[in-house]
Amino acid sequence: MNLTTTFPFTEKQRLALKALAKKCQYSDEKLSNLKLIVTPADIKTYYVALEVKGKTHTIKLGSLEELALDDAKARAVEFIAGADHLYSSNEKAPDIT
Repeated sequence: MNLTTTFPFTEKQRLALKALAKKCQYSDEKLSNLKLIVTPADIKTYYVALEVKGKTHTIKLGSLEELALDDAKARAVEFIAGADHLYSSNEKAPDIT
């Protein structure tokens, strides 16, 4: 069975995600830096992933219970926009459109 881990996040889909035997990371198809991690204990947490100078940084945004989907997306965009100055001249900041 193939597990699709990248798809357009919707309110209905995020609530329907079930815990599996191991931690799973899902990515929003429209904002790929936005991640939703679901643990085996069914804890669902939003993160934003940024790659700066070749190193990936993962920043916790909040739990599914704390944040509405639109709020998680807005926070992710804020972090991405705020990280623009960290990129060297030959690196490209992620597209947030």
